Amino acid sequence: MVIIIDELDRCRPDYAVRTLEAIKHFFNIPNIVFVLAIDRQQIESAVSVLYGKKIETHSAEYLRKFIDYDFYLPSPDSQKFLNMLLELHIRKLIQPFCQQKMTLMSFKYPSDILENDVITHINSLLYRLSQFFSFSLRAQEQIIIKMRMFVSALSNKDYLMPELLVWNVCLYAFDNELYHKFKYKRTSSYILVSNDYLSEDLDNKELNHDAINSLLNPEKNTTISLSIPLNKWIDDLINYNPSIIHEGNLWMPSSKKSVQKYLDLTPLI
Repeated sequence: MVIIIDELDRCRPDYAVRTLEAIKHFFNIPNIVFVLAIDRQQIESAVSVLYGKKIETHSAEYLRKFIDYDFYLPSPDSQKFLNMLLELHIRKLIQPFCQQKMTLMSFKYPSDILENDVITHINSLLYRLSQFFSFSLRAQEQIIIKMRMFVSALSNKDYLMPELLVWNVCLYAFDNELYHKFKYKRTSSYILVSNDYLSEDLDNKELNHDAINSLLNPEKNTTISLSIPLNKWIDDLINYNPSIIHEGNLWMPSSKKSVQKYLDLTPLI
């Protein structure tokens, strides 16, 4: 008999350690195997919390009483993970907006090709912002679910603006107070800046500043790539200017009303 216990590391420290002790003392019998899917560092921290500093430096040794073999899963590919979630939650929702864009802009691209490009574009934005905000895989999944709710709340009179959609949801998930400052100031440039010009608003924020360069440089891997830095793109969107057309981009049309809806809708999702 194989018994699998998942997410033990997410339980209260006392519950996690007591469960380990029960496994050891009551189920250490032939033909029963326990498989623990855990973050070992979290369990070691739980041991330290429960038994105090005396065992803190020996918590790893303490766990060896319970765990006979360790197997480490490889780190997942974040972009593939995001793509799987986008296919599951977002693709069908964006189809009407891609057709709307084709009608308005008279593009000659088949709708499925355009749809693929939008998904790739959203994936790239999500991946880079997830690095910047240091989002875990669980946080990325929650963000895409919020994006699904967001797109579902748009009407056929609204426009799909992938950059503003991804930016708003990610920023609000990272820090809702920072989002409201962004909404009030109507600029992302004080957040998306190089480390040398870090804003006071970002003091003590757990940002991955090594990832900022990918956001401040053009995106190259889709036909709707950004030919300007993301902060400039976002600021152009929220400070609505219908004449903005950047060479080399399939410009996503917008309206002042749609932009305001994006800003107001984000805190409600």
